[in-house]
Amino acid sequence: MAAVMGDDEVSPRQFYPTPRPSIEDNSRLVATCTSTASRVVTVQSHTHDTRVDPSPRSAFTGYHTPAPSSEINQAVPHPGVARVLAEIERLDFAVTGERSAQIHGVDAATWKILEDNHAERLDVRLEYWGAEKIVVVTFASGVHESFNKLLEPLTKVAERASLIFHTNRDVPLPDLSVLIPDFALGKNIEHGEPEFFIIFECAWAQDDADVTAKVTKHFQNDSVFAVICMDIKPYKKYKAPSRRPGAEHVLERTFPAAVFTGRSLLGAVIHFQHNWGQIDTISITIHSRDGSPRSFHGLAPVEGKLDDPDLLARQDEVDEILTPMLIKAMLIQLIPRDVVKTAVEDFRLTWDAFYHTLDCNLIADAYRRCAHWVGKAPTKEEEGKAERGGLKRGLSDSKIEDDMRGIMKELTSRPRRVKKAKIE
Repeated sequence: MAAVMGDDEVSPRQFYPTPRPSIEDNSRLVATCTSTASRVVTVQSHTHDTRVDPSPRSAFTGYHTPAPSSEINQAVPHPGVARVLAEIERLDFAVTGERSAQIHGVDAATWKILEDNHAERLDVRLEYWGAEKIVVVTFASGVHESFNKLLEPLTKVAERASLIFHTNRDVPLPDLSVLIPDFALGKNIEHGEPEFFIIFECAWAQDDADVTAKVTKHFQNDSVFAVICMDIKPYKKYKAPSRRPGAEHVLERTFPAAVFTGRSLLGAVIHFQHNWGQIDTISITIHSRDGSPRSFHGLAPVEGKLDDPDLLARQDEVDEILTPMLIKAMLIQLIPRDVVKTAVEDFRLTWDAFYHTLDCNLIADAYRRCAHWVGKAPTKEEEGKAERGGLKRGLSDSKIEDDMRGIMKELTSRPRRVKKAKIE
């Protein structure tokens, strides 16, 4: 269990100065940072067209609280479904910092009703572990969705090789489980389910045992020969401030300039004497059906230095081990060797773009947490003091989402290094 992150507590990595977004005033950050938090890559069924489009099932669409019970409990067929919906409604990621939760004792019949009648309308991802009778509830997070940016080059490989590259698609397993991998590379099967070869997962602030269990389940699918997992760890487990916000805690349009003073890339986001989010480590583990797992640690920039030689070497290691896996997936398709070579000759994960997107999303997530805390209901003594200077202490979920998008657009992107591919 990770330690709890409290007020004024940050990692020693926090105070290494690196270039930050320029600030014009205390309410606005300048320039633009393109947000990919709500964009995912999907491939239309029965075609090989690669396109960018939000997934209707479980793509990140911003933060919302679960629908009120009066809405989600309409026409509930039996108590088992009502119990699961009630459990979901009680979960609050903004307060606990938990990324996912498990609801036990859910039989296959109950899961089927949830999947068919409720999964689309809940702003969470639902998966089912059939043998264990567990529903896994995962909350949307901008940090997690940053993984999309890293894997953008895979869409080019898929397009060149006529492979499919699905995101957030239900994958049924023999034990009645239904998993939703972040990305899955494979091929279409006429009149049948797609056949996937490589699965990509990103874990953000998730329990290692749960991640391992999901990897094991993926290998129930006989066509899967590799599962690649990125693990992003916070400095400490987030916990909302235990103190109540006072009348002086007024939520501004964006974080003020002081939040970014002395802050490094992926460093602590401090406001109102509280750490609202900080990334500590990033690692990738490549699980192979016919071999031992290989882990690559130290993939988070130290002191915000993206050109650190050790970091670049570790990135190259990951790129180089992924390349033969992509080649294998194409050869399974009997794709000609010259096409295979062309498809992977310039393959490199977009590391720098990923780090910038990750930092933007970390700040946006932190703002959302802060807004949730400031918006707590005031005591009777605080009533009448909820507005100061025309700014409300609390914001509605829709306003929080709008402001979060605003932050994403107003953050400055740093210059990005371009790496050249090695052609053998």
